Amino acid sequence: MSDVRASAPSGFALYARLLGYARRYWLVAIATVVAMIVDAGCMGLFAHSIKPMLDDLFVARDKATIFWMPIVIVGIFLVRSFAIYATDYGTAYIGRGVVQRLRQ
Repeated sequence: MSDVRASAPSGFALYARLLGYARRYWLVAIATVVAMIVDAGCMGLFAHSIKPMLDDLFVARDKATIFWMPIVIVGIFLVRSFAIYATDYGTAYIGRGVVQRLRQ
């Protein structure tokens, strides 16, 4: 009886073969990675805006900050929601495309 592992491809060879199926989606993959970076940047921007929000809104009671901060927060989360949607759509699109190509 022959060893089953001797005929199985290496992990790198398997990964390279699967990556070949996804090669046609490289533009979608780049857009998805950019959307992931935007999502992370929005969370960092929100975390960075917490200190001024607390200091200017609740301590100094600055009227300009009271007006603009809710708009800024909603804007950050609106951009983040579009980035999350693009990330989810892009990964699902690539995944479905690769699976469909494997089934052919």
